[in-house]
Amino acid sequence: MRDRGRILLVDPRYYRWGYSAPKSVANFGLLCVATFLQHHGYDVEILDMNAQDISWWKLPEVLREKKPDVVGVPSSMNCYVPEALFVAGVAKTVNPNVVTVGGGINFTLNGENILRENPQLDFIVRGDGEYTILDLVKALEIGERDFSKIAGLTWRNGDEVVRNPDRPPIEDLDSLPLPNWDLVDLDHYCVNTFPPQWGNQVLLTTSRGCPYRCRYCAPSLAAQKYRELSAERALEMIRILRRKYDRRMIWINDLVFGVNEERTEKLLEGIVRENLGINICVDMTPALVVKRKKLLPLMRRAGVRIVMIGAESPNEEDHEIYGDGNKGFRVAEEAVKLLRENKILPGCYFMIGELHHTPEKIRRIREYAEKLNPVAAYFCFVAPHPGTPYYEEVKEHLATHDLSRYGEDEPVLKYPHFTDNEIRMIYREVWISFYAKPTRLLRGLLFGSELERWFYKKLAFERQWHWELEKIWRMHGWEGFGPERKKLKKWARKALGLETPMGRFEEALKNFLKLLGKIEEG
Repeated sequence: MRDRGRILLVDPRYYRWGYSAPKSVANFGLLCVATFLQHHGYDVEILDMNAQDISWWKLPEVLREKKPDVVGVPSSMNCYVPEALFVAGVAKTVNPNVVTVGGGINFTLNGENILRENPQLDFIVRGDGEYTILDLVKALEIGERDFSKIAGLTWRNGDEVVRNPDRPPIEDLDSLPLPNWDLVDLDHYCVNTFPPQWGNQVLLTTSRGCPYRCRYCAPSLAAQKYRELSAERALEMIRILRRKYDRRMIWINDLVFGVNEERTEKLLEGIVRENLGINICVDMTPALVVKRKKLLPLMRRAGVRIVMIGAESPNEEDHEIYGDGNKGFRVAEEAVKLLRENKILPGCYFMIGELHHTPEKIRRIREYAEKLNPVAAYFCFVAPHPGTPYYEEVKEHLATHDLSRYGEDEPVLKYPHFTDNEIRMIYREVWISFYAKPTRLLRGLLFGSELERWFYKKLAFERQWHWELEKIWRMHGWEGFGPERKKLKKWARKALGLETPMGRFEEALKNFLKLLGKIEEG
C-alpha cells in the first residue's frame, strides 16, 4: 500500500424488503469509520451501490476508475454478508493486490469462520471499528506483515486464521469526531419508511451496545457494553442534520432508547428548546416505556412520533429462551396504552418460528398482536445468527447454512411441527390477516393518523411486502406456488382461526381503493 493510499468503503447492493430498502438511509456505521479515517488524514470515500444505483455489472468499472488500495465492506445483517463478500471478490479480481477488510456485527461474531471460507477477504475488524482500522492502515502504510499486535483484528497469517485479543470498547463516544455527512449525498436517499410529509429521512445512533444480553440478538452481543453520547453531543449531531442538511425525519436507531433517564430528558429538552421541528422514531422495550412514562409527554413535544417495542410473544417458554431483554412482554399492553395516551404511535415486533412453536402457539402470537393493535406490526422469524448463544443451541436443526437466508423474513430451521411449506404459508397468513382485517384497514385509511393512512396504504393496499416475501422465497426454491397452494392456504388460515374467505373482501377492497383514488384526484 502506498503512503496515505485510497480507502473505499462499499455498501453493497441489496435485494430485500421492498417496503424498507437500504436505499432509504445511509449506512451510519460506514460513515463513522470514514469520518474517523478522514479526521486522521486519509483519503477515504463511501460507495453506496444502492443509493448511487451501481449495478454488479458496473462495479468492476467503478473500482478500476477509483483505484482503491483498501476496500472495506460492512455486515449489518447476516443476509447481507454474501453481497459484502462478493464485493471483496470483485475488488480482488480487478486488483489482486488490493487489501479487503470486513467489519460490523456479523463479521465480529463469526469472523474466524468467514475468513477460513472466503480467501477474498484479508482482514476482519471486530467491535468498534475506528481505532482498529486506523492501526491496520498505518501498518499497511509501512509494509508491515505481522499484525498480531493490533487489538480487535482477525487476520490470515498464511494458512492460519489469527484472532487477536479484543480491543476494549470506546468508552468516551464524545471523543470521536462528529459524522461528516458530506461523505454521502443525502439527496440520493429516498423516503419510503415514513410518510414523505414528515420530511427527509436520516438514520443515526446516539449510543452503542445494549444493557440487555438477549441470547439471539447479534447487535447487542457484537457491540459489547452499553455506552452513549452525552446529551449535548447527541443534540449537536441532530442540530447539524436539521439546520445544515434539512433532515426532519430522524430515525434514532439505538438498540434501546431511554436507558439513562437524566441523559434522555436533557436531550429531549434540548430538542424542544431549540425548536428543531423534527419527527423522531425510536426503539424501546415495553418495560422501559412503562418505567419512563413520566418522560412520554416530553418525548411527544420533542417530536417522537413512533416508538417501536419488542412485544415478541405471549408464550412464556419463548422468553425463557430469548433472554432478559424480553421480560417486559408482560407489560406490553400497558406500554401500548401509555404511548397512545401521549399521542405517540406504537409499533411492535413479534417473534415467530421457535422450534417448539406449534400452529396453536403461532395463533396465540397473532391474537396477541390483534389485542395490542399497534399501528405497525412486524412479524419476524427468530434468526439464529452465527456467533450467538442461540445459534449454538439450535445449530443441529439448521436447514441451511446459506447466509443470504438469515434475515428475519425466512425460516432457516427444520421444524418438528411444520413442513417448510407450512411454516412459510402460516407466516404469510399471519401478515395478511393482520393488515387485511377489514375494520383495521378501513379505520386506518379513513380515520387513522398521518402515519397510519400512509402506512396502511403502502403496506396493506399495495401489499409490496407480500410480493417481496414471495419473491425471496421463490429464489430459494419455495414450492408453495404449486398445485397445493390453495389447500395449504386453507390449512394455514384454519390453524390461525381465520376460516372466513378473503377473496370477496379483497375484491371489494380493490374497488374501494380505485374509488378513493378518484376522489383524491378530484
